[in-house]
Amino acid sequence: MDLSIKAGLSQNLVYLIETGKRVPSLTTILKLAEALNVNPASFFLPSDEERMDAKAEIKALIDKFII
Repeated sequence: MDLSIKAGLSQNLVYLIETGKRVPSLTTILKLAEALNVNPASFFLPSDEERMDAKAEIKALIDKFII
């Protein structure tokens, strides 16, 4: 509720985005980023877990073809 008020968005829209049932527009992304005081690009950066998984996958491929 606080986020929706701060971003000037409906609670329903924020809920739908949070649950993956709606893809936000660029305008909505910018409003959310401003309300959260973050760079909009941070919404698109991989998580630490995703980076670790990618590193493990790359290492496995390298090991497979080098050994």
